[in-house]
Amino acid sequence: MENVMSKGKSEKDESRIDINELIKAEEELSQLKREYGIKERTPFWKKCINYYIDLKEKRKPVQISKKKYCLTALFGGLFGIHQFLIGRKIMGIVYLLLSVTGLSFALSVLDIWYAAFLETKDGNLITL
Repeated sequence: MENVMSKGKSEKDESRIDINELIKAEEELSQLKREYGIKERTPFWKKCINYYIDLKEKRKPVQISKKKYCLTALFGGLFGIHQFLIGRKIMGIVYLLLSVTGLSFALSVLDIWYAAFLETKDGNLITL
């Protein structure tokens, strides 16, 4: 009985994957691909996410009154007016296009929720 239990434990230990070995293997694979000139095709959705992250990192922070932003998002959120108000034209256009589906209103409610819990600075201003 003891032999069977110890055998089961050793099988579990062998089947464990060491994350450091996995990372090392990924790095070696990337190095070999660079050496042999193999270019990876990035999926479209990853390109979109990377583009959004780059835009988010490059944009300048905007200070606006919390009350003004939340009210604009509540009453004009369906059409993305609150996004235009803070200078995010592309997001405003996305909200405008999504207004047909009603999804833009749901997103504006999330924007209100996010803004409601941001810390205010002097003069009840939030930084977005």
